[in-house]
Amino acid sequence: MNIQIDNTGFKNKGAELMLCSIVDRYKNDSNISLIFKGHATFQQKASLGLKSLISLRRFKINFSFIFPKNRFSNSGVELTENIDVLFDAGGFHIGDQWIYSDTEKKDIDKKIAYYKSFKKQGTKIVFLPQAAGLFKKTLSKHYFQNILKHIDLFILRDKVSYESCVSIVGEHDKLLLYPDFTNIYTPTSNIIYEAFEDKICLIPNAKMLTHTDQEKSNDYMQFMNTLVARLSEANLDLFFLNHEGKGDLEIINTLNKGYNYPVISDINANDVKYVIGKSKAVVSSRFHGVVSGLSQAVPTFCTSWSHKYEELMKDYAHEGVLNLEDYEKSIDKIFRVINNDNLYTECVNHLRDYVTVEKSKTMEMWNKVNHIINYNG
Repeated sequence: MNIQIDNTGFKNKGAELMLCSIVDRYKNDSNISLIFKGHATFQQKASLGLKSLISLRRFKINFSFIFPKNRFSNSGVELTENIDVLFDAGGFHIGDQWIYSDTEKKDIDKKIAYYKSFKKQGTKIVFLPQAAGLFKKTLSKHYFQNILKHIDLFILRDKVSYESCVSIVGEHDKLLLYPDFTNIYTPTSNIIYEAFEDKICLIPNAKMLTHTDQEKSNDYMQFMNTLVARLSEANLDLFFLNHEGKGDLEIINTLNKGYNYPVISDINANDVKYVIGKSKAVVSSRFHGVVSGLSQAVPTFCTSWSHKYEELMKDYAHEGVLNLEDYEKSIDKIFRVINNDNLYTECVNHLRDYVTVEKSKTMEMWNKVNHIINYNG
C-alpha cells in the first residue's frame, strides 16, 4: 500500500509532529510505503523513511503499463499514479482565512481538480483531524462543498470547525469529530534536553502579530515582556522554544534582550515534544505546543489567534486560555498554579485523566481510518 502525505513539512514543528505521528502508525509494516509531498532535504525524508513523489500526469498519458505498482518498491520514489491512500494532515488550511483578496475561482477549481484526479484513479482520500471554516465567503464555501464530493473522510478536531462544516453541507457521514491526532505520539528520549526538566517553557508565535489587529498585537508583546520580567523577578528558571522559524525567533530575541535565557531552536519535532513534556509548565502561542503540553499532562497556558485554542482547552476542561486585555490577571493565573504545590498537583492529575480520554478517542479515529482505507494491520 502506498500512502501519500500532504500538507505537512519540517519547518513548522506542528506540521512535522503530524508527519511523525502518521509515520509512527505505519512504520513497522513492510507492506506500506509512505510518500512525502513537499519541500524537504534528502536527510529529512530519510530520517523518517519517506519516499519522494514523482508525477507523470502532465504528459496526459497512462504510464501504469510501464510503471506498475511495486515498480519502485526498493527505491526512494513513487509515482502519483500508484498512490492508494492520500492523507491530508494540513492542520488548518480551509476556510475564510485562506481566501485572499486576489484569490480567484480558477485557483480554487484547480485545487478541487487535484482531489478529483486522485479519486478518479481509485485513491482513498482522508483529511486527518484539522480545523476548518468559517465559510461565509463564497469561494471558501465552494471549495469545501466540492472537495467533499471527491474524498472519503473529512475529520474535524474541534466542535466549532465541525459545526461550520455542517452549516453548509448538513450532517454528513463523511464528517467526523476527533481530537488532534498527535496526542498519542510518544517522543523518544534525548538526554541533551534533560537539563530543561522542571523549567518554564515559553513558545511564542509570530501569528499573534500578523493574524491579529494592532491592539491585540501590542497586548501580546506587553504580556510576554511582563511575563518574562515577572518570572525573572521570582527567580524561576525558564527557556524559550522556537516552534517554527525566523518570525518566532525574532520575538524570542526581543523578549530575551537583557536576560540571556536559554533558547532551543532548529530541533526536530520529536525532541520538541520531548522537551515540552519535561517542562514544569508551558506558556505557548503555538497550537501544537499546547497539544504537546496538555497531552503529556504538563500545566499549559496559551494565547489565541483562532478558535482552535479555546476549543482545545475545552477538550481538557482546562482554564488555560489567557486574556491579553488583562494580562496582569492572566500572569497571576499562571503563577497561582506554578507557585502552589497543591494546585499544581491537582492540575497535573486533572490533565492526566483527560489525557487518557483524548488518547482513546484518537485510537478510535485511527481504527475508523484504517477501515476506510482497507488496512488491517
